Amino acid sequence: MNARKTWGIKAFETAELKLDNLEIPAENRLGGEAGCDFKRFAALCWAAQTAMAAGVGRASFEYARGYAKERVAFGEPIAHRQAIAFMLAEMCWEVDATRLLSWEAAWELDVKKPDAFKEAYLAKLYGDQQVVWITDCGLQILGGHGYIREHPVELWLRNGRGFAAFEGMAIV
Repeated sequence: MNARKTWGIKAFETAELKLDNLEIPAENRLGGEAGCDFKRFAALCWAAQTAMAAGVGRASFEYARGYAKERVAFGEPIAHRQAIAFMLAEMCWEVDATRLLSWEAAWELDVKKPDAFKEAYLAKLYGDQQVVWITDCGLQILGGHGYIREHPVELWLRNGRGFAAFEGMAIV
């Protein structure tokens, strides 16, 4: 597959699948004749995706923070500029908020709390929005360098944008 065919997250291959008049015997179905708890399966996926989004956001934050400490403009590191410092601070707390939401959703699923499905869904929605915002901030901090493929922030932005589309629907 052409690596440029997809926008990001190269591990997720895409393919077209067409099923016409397909009947699956009960013994060959996911979960066997009893079936599977698809609602729980979806919630587990959402919790995992939120954790991945937190990881992508954290990578972008840490890279941008390091760049801001080293990049000197007007005689001082750009991290000393209030706008950059505030942006880094917001990125940091949004990474932590996303990570904590993923932990909470995973815990609720582990202990089978009644609201676990809702919490996992809300965590995913939050993670989808924040990973895009965080990675965009990372790109902004690098300025023109953010668009150069030698810096990973442009890849993280592309990957971050993909989280909302993993299930076929972009929400952000």
